[in-house]
Amino acid sequence: MTNAPPQPAEHIVPRAAEARSIAELAPHAVDPRIAAFAVYWLRLRPEPGALPSRARIDPVDVPKLLPILYLVDVLHAPRLRFRWRLRGTDLVRAVGEDYTGRFLDEAHPRFEGSRAETQFRAVAAGGSCWWLGPPTSTNPPDVLYVERLVLPLAADGRTVDMLIGATIFTHPWQMGAEDARRRA
Repeated sequence: MTNAPPQPAEHIVPRAAEARSIAELAPHAVDPRIAAFAVYWLRLRPEPGALPSRARIDPVDVPKLLPILYLVDVLHAPRLRFRWRLRGTDLVRAVGEDYTGRFLDEAHPRFEGSRAETQFRAVAAGGSCWWLGPPTSTNPPDVLYVERLVLPLAADGRTVDMLIGATIFTHPWQMGAEDARRRA
């Protein structure tokens, strides 16, 4: 009998603009930076029920989060596609390459049909939010845990034109024994 790897935790909020607290956006957040990112996004909204725009983001407000943040352009025509606008230094370091300016389906050959594509499409289409958390593993193969929160941005407050996300890659050597037990 083989042990199947544990499935990652996942949480989807259909209408992120209506969320009132981090408990609604990322109730199972493990890493405090993911929680801080959710709180920051909630503060960016011009009013409850409206999505924040890229123009409201000020890097000076979140300097400790910058290494884990990314922006993705959402191009609706001629077909829905996603293009890396910005990738934090931790993300570039984790995969060993900076994909800024490239379409996700070209930069990542397995993106089409993946869980990530499905969830990016859901966030882009309906202004939902997507949280994925431990236990999970991914490329690069030496990553033990991944925690990710993807949120919508909209210049007009309604039509998603960009995604903002935070991803935490935790490598085995970064975890103490107690932390590994807690996340398992």
